[in-house]
Amino acid sequence: MPGRALVCAVPRLVLAALEAGGGRVRWEGALALPPGLPRRWRDAVTGATREGPHIPLSDLFADFPVALLVSEDETA
Repeated sequence: MPGRALVCAVPRLVLAALEAGGGRVRWEGALALPPGLPRRWRDAVTGATREGPHIPLSDLFADFPVALLVSEDETA
């Protein structure tokens, strides 16, 4: 059944990364979304638009260390 999708992304162990980075986190890697989900997303926290099946963590957490992604198109 088609519909909209929601993805919540929250990093773990951020305090250790902050301490190691002198108060800044260097995000590496990407959030891999499962097949069948939409490719276009809006972050309900920041309003930023994200695209793709793999979203770089440096983009995802650039403005805030939590992302609540709401699909802008329907799932398959």
